[in-house]
Amino acid sequence: MRATAAALACAASLLAASQALPLLAAPEGLPVTNAASRFASSGFLDKAARPEGAVTVQAGEMDGDEEIVSAKDCPEYPFVIEVAYPSGMGVAVDRALKARADEVMRDLKARGEKALSGPDACGPQAGTGHLKVTSYPYRVSSKVFSVLLLEDSYLGGAHPDYSFEAVNLLADGTPVTAARLFADPAKSLPLFWERVYRDSCAEGPGGAPSYYGGQECADDVPPLPDRLKADAPLDELGHAVLTSLGLTVCLSPYDGWAWSDGPAYLDISKDDLVTMGADPGLWD
Repeated sequence: MRATAAALACAASLLAASQALPLLAAPEGLPVTNAASRFASSGFLDKAARPEGAVTVQAGEMDGDEEIVSAKDCPEYPFVIEVAYPSGMGVAVDRALKARADEVMRDLKARGEKALSGPDACGPQAGTGHLKVTSYPYRVSSKVFSVLLLEDSYLGGAHPDYSFEAVNLLADGTPVTAARLFADPAKSLPLFWERVYRDSCAEGPGGAPSYYGGQECADDVPPLPDRLKADAPLDELGHAVLTSLGLTVCLSPYDGWAWSDGPAYLDISKDDLVTMGADPGLWD
């Protein structure tokens, strides 16, 4: 399993192309792998319902934020920072997404400025750095919307990097927590964890993903990881994205096992989630 520079370049090109297009197409550009397993890609993210009328906007467009930074000693090499997020999914949802996008933009700028303050800012890799976020929105139902954020970054070194963030929102703009997904989290979260653990041990390169602690595979399921808590947003469950088809865990290479193994996507169907104790009304 290997994530390639071409996959990241595809994600970056999708960001540029999406500026003038409705976000209704399948999310081409997500990093993929060549493994013949369920972790090779996510069928749910490709096929799940998309929000009608949603369009892509850039963080900073409305309030005049800068989108590039550069080192004082080599300003001719700008450091590109872009954050794309969807709008048009309802007033409260749009407001919450804009607030999160603005937070991400501020964080990326701080990281970019820190990277450009180092002694190698104007070295051989000057002008190659970037921090870009692409968004993939989904319509779960009239009650729930979700967005998968893909951060594609390069701050110097052997290769670029990427990571995920899942934003799952009720129609009033409040986050969907594990306690909102599951009526009885104390009962359901161990079932969810067992599914993730069993499937990652069966399909992954060995052991549970490092995101959950990297436990060795065994007959007995390890204790529930600390981050799987009732009050946690679904991002804490493994950058979990709710869709019309169910839920997808999205783990970057370093959330999973190693860069060479690529990302991991684990689809759990709506029916399986309901069997675990999920509220079926979220999909109505």
